[in-house]
Amino acid sequence: MTNEKLIYKTIRPSWHFIIAFIFYAIVVLVFIKSISLLIERRGILSMKFFTATLFFLFCAIGLSFIKKVFVDTNKNVRIRFTLFNIKIVSDFIFKEIKYISVFSDMINKDFTVFFWLSETNKKNIVTLFNKEEALNFAVLISERINVKVLDATEKGNFKWIDKT
Repeated sequence: MTNEKLIYKTIRPSWHFIIAFIFYAIVVLVFIKSISLLIERRGILSMKFFTATLFFLFCAIGLSFIKKVFVDTNKNVRIRFTLFNIKIVSDFIFKEIKYISVFSDMINKDFTVFFWLSETNKKNIVTLFNKEEALNFAVLISERINVKVLDATEKGNFKWIDKT
């Protein structure tokens, strides 16, 4: 068995969980109303309420899920999404990462970390709102799996980061 180390975990402000709790409460109430309308044979209105239930559920999940990134001794990276410590999708496992890059989206003012699995195959790993945070995250993973980091935060001025 390989030894894994947690290197990143989504940190959510408490207001995310407060709003998510409100949305979860709305989900329960609207779902009950949807079932009630279905029993009353008001199918179209029931479907509208059910659609609203799904909308509020997705909003609540979006505000309360946690993303965790693990690196093991075999230089594999595993990403896990949890909701109240329950895994909500299968883990994403990345092997043989060629290099890591950090790109800047000047329109949204955020920084995206990509894993490059080949020259044309890249996977978006995390988007952060702070350049130093994104670069530190990329360097942390790169040191653990021994790959290079490309700083692509300035348009036309891409450079490899010297980690020494």
